[in-house]
Amino acid sequence: MKTYKRSTFVLIAVLFFVIGNSTSNAQQSTQSLKIGIYDSRAIAVAYANSEMFKSYMANLMADYKKAKEEKASDREKELEKEGPFQQQLLHQQSFSNGTVSNIIDKIKDKLPAIAQSNGVSLIISKWELAYINEEVETVDLTNELVSLFNPTDQALKWIEGVRKQNPIPIDKLNPNHHK
Repeated sequence: MKTYKRSTFVLIAVLFFVIGNSTSNAQQSTQSLKIGIYDSRAIAVAYANSEMFKSYMANLMADYKKAKEEKASDREKELEKEGPFQQQLLHQQSFSNGTVSNIIDKIKDKLPAIAQSNGVSLIISKWELAYINEEVETVDLTNELVSLFNPTDQALKWIEGVRKQNPIPIDKLNPNHHK
């Protein structure tokens, strides 16, 4: 009789475990995946107008001046190319859909808290979403990410303007279109 009661108890416990897990799995499968998205152009404009970028450019200029004074012609030539390269990169990022991974790296330590507070599993540029099914929920985090660069009112106006436009296809972006 004791074996029968023990077997019945074990069977009931296993059934509760299986039913509990299948209910939990069913609830999980009905929950949609949430991903955070951002407009990379807004991030680029915010960064290009930030103290962080101004500091980077000041250091670049100081390195260039030092290379020139030390007559380090190879380093001087290298730094002479860096300015135009940065300008071209920022044009691709600000007016097209060029990756802003180099900028996001500067704020990556803040991303886990933003993801957690918004209940998202990942954060990605909205221009990088080649396909997304209807079960995936997107949360626009652009404004939160932009705020990490402490944009001025003028920068916010520029960002608003950029976001109202479609990105220029990167292969159509003329490197001299803003000169």
